[in-house]
Amino acid sequence: MLWDVRNGIDKEHEWILPAHKKVLDNYWETDPKWKNRSKKPKENRLSVAGGFLHCGGSVTQASTIDRMTKELGRIPTHEEVFIELHTRKGDKSKWVDKHSQDTHV
Repeated sequence: MLWDVRNGIDKEHEWILPAHKKVLDNYWETDPKWKNRSKKPKENRLSVAGGFLHCGGSVTQASTIDRMTKELGRIPTHEEVFIELHTRKGDKSKWVDKHSQDTHV
């Protein structure tokens, strides 16, 4: 729930007092420990050794497969799903990162 508040998804946040929200906003914006704690996993997810960038956003891979099944009239292959999730939305010939491109090749 706090993630939603911090990322602006929960705009109502009636369950949190405005004074507390202000303190949390200040903490998230200025505390170096929080920034490092937030930054380190993000770097790890993007590292060549481990994670991939992808263009799925908050949509699950299963939802992407369901959508592609309806569009294609068949179950998409693993390669088609990988390409869908790891290439730019506007230009499917451009990979989101070199790691994705290398993995596909």
